[in-house]
Amino acid sequence: MTKNLERGLVQIYCGHGKGKTTAAFGQALRLVGHRRKCLIVQFLKGSTYSGELWAAERLAPFLEVIQVGRGCPYAGPIKAGLRECTGCGTCFEEREEDRDLALLGWEEAKAALGSGEYQLVVLDELGYALSRGYIEEREFLAVLAQRKAGVEVVLTGRDFPQEVLAAADLVTKMEPLKHPYDRGQKARWGIEY
Repeated sequence: MTKNLERGLVQIYCGHGKGKTTAAFGQALRLVGHRRKCLIVQFLKGSTYSGELWAAERLAPFLEVIQVGRGCPYAGPIKAGLRECTGCGTCFEEREEDRDLALLGWEEAKAALGSGEYQLVVLDELGYALSRGYIEEREFLAVLAQRKAGVEVVLTGRDFPQEVLAAADLVTKMEPLKHPYDRGQKARWGIEY
């Protein structure tokens, strides 16, 4: 078994359906199971109560997660040491500080893509950071093209620019056909977070 991938590809999980981050973490788990290193940078997310973060702590040093977001200041009461998300939606309301946080995450991502330390770099919710102009598309594409050989990249999010979609080797669109949220079901601990 080789230590690095011969040629790292670019995968995108996009669309308005559920499962983009879940697919990215699944890809990370598979790679880490082969004792390879993965970095996940989560743009616009800052939640300490998400189950995948607890799991990632136990998979260190093979799996690292960096969150660069505000989190949900309106989370519900603490239950069994974890907070239950109320599904208020304020986590996704745009605020001025989001750009600065996204740029901090982008600096981490650029370093990881250029270092060769990680065989997989996941940029979770990058589509939103790009479409909002927090990260400059042209710069992103240049860094992506110049990453170290053998580094696989997984991008998730909504509303990716067409040029970024064109640069990818694999694009999967998550499309909602039916969702319990539409009937008033809030996000559930252990399933949605």
